[in-house]
Amino acid sequence: PDISFILKKIECAYSKIPITVLTSDKSMGSDSRGNLLDKVIDKGAGLQAKLAEFYRDLVDAKTAEVVKVLRAPFKRLMLIDDSEHIHNLVKLALKKHEGLEILIVSNPLEAFYKATSFEPELILLDAEMPELSGKELCLRFKKSDQTKGIPIFFLTALTEESKTKELLDAGGISIIQKPFSPKTFAQNVFELYSSKNGMV
Repeated sequence: PDISFILKKIECAYSKIPITVLTSDKSMGSDSRGNLLDKVIDKGAGLQAKLAEFYRDLVDAKTAEVVKVLRAPFKRLMLIDDSEHIHNLVKLALKKHEGLEILIVSNPLEAFYKATSFEPELILLDAEMPELSGKELCLRFKKSDQTKGIPIFFLTALTEESKTKELLDAGGISIIQKPFSPKTFAQNVFELYSSKNGMV
């Protein structure tokens, strides 16, 4: 039977779901219906081997997708922020990324000492903290030979250009605006880190 109508209905409602059809109709993959399919498998001779190859390719593709999602471009991340809410958001955003060690510091007065022992590859630094501002702490990091090479991303709700420029002038290499979504946070941080690596 002609399944074009069914395929078009599926495409409208579930466009992101891949469609594979088993058929003996050799023309299906080459006509207009083929444009709606991700794969057409001929039900003729060697069907079992074709199915085995299909499932193997599917597993390989999904495995590669998962590995891509889980691999961070650094192994040690330090978050310096006095907000427990931000702690929870960052942990939620990064919890599925294997091999990533995260050190959370609430008190900025303890941050420099902890950074020298933890040796993070990236610091996420809150710009507005009562005991010591993020700008002042960043300047302290950049004056020390032990920590001056660590890239620093500021977390801030500041939007005024002159204020964000002060943070970058203090040694930060990027600004991440608050509030942020944990769904996109990891990807944004990874992409920023990769694009700005070497700019410290």
